[in-house]
Amino acid sequence: VAKTDNSGKYSILIPSEERSYFIKVTKNNYIETILYNINQNNQLIGMYQETIVLISNSFTSSTYNTQLVISDAFNKSYDNSGMMRLDSASINVRKGINNKTGEIYASATTDNNGIVYMQLEPGMYTVEINKVGYAVNYYTITVVSDNTMINVNTTPVLNEGEVRIVLTWNDTP
Repeated sequence: VAKTDNSGKYSILIPSEERSYFIKVTKNNYIETILYNINQNNQLIGMYQETIVLISNSFTSSTYNTQLVISDAFNKSYDNSGMMRLDSASINVRKGINNKTGEIYASATTDNNGIVYMQLEPGMYTVEINKVGYAVNYYTITVVSDNTMINVNTTPVLNEGEVRIVLTWNDTP
């Protein structure tokens, strides 16, 4: 058990044996958030986790229109208007951060424009993207308002011995 300091940071000590842990973050009047699959081994000195967004319980009776736009991070669209959108990609959404094997909360398939429209409760989720010829990708999203549009990228499967680093940014890098 640990508590955050005034800036929201925390530190915990765990055994150095190879194990997988999870961290449950709770605060009165906020939605509980869980970070899954924190893998520890005796070679790691320290670990840093994704930022956790605490969301007020006052939002829990609502669901929000959420739009996921799935793109190929490596290939431009045919008309050079941006990255190629991925149609027919399977999307699984799980509650929590880095939740790759837990219960699927919602699932859908992208339309011809690479878009999925979903109704999601406020919270943090792990989005899993599956499409033949592409690497399975996991992405953390946060839903806190209606009509949220979230861009998610994945990359074609790599060949043996190939490494790919893709950087993305907005109009002003």
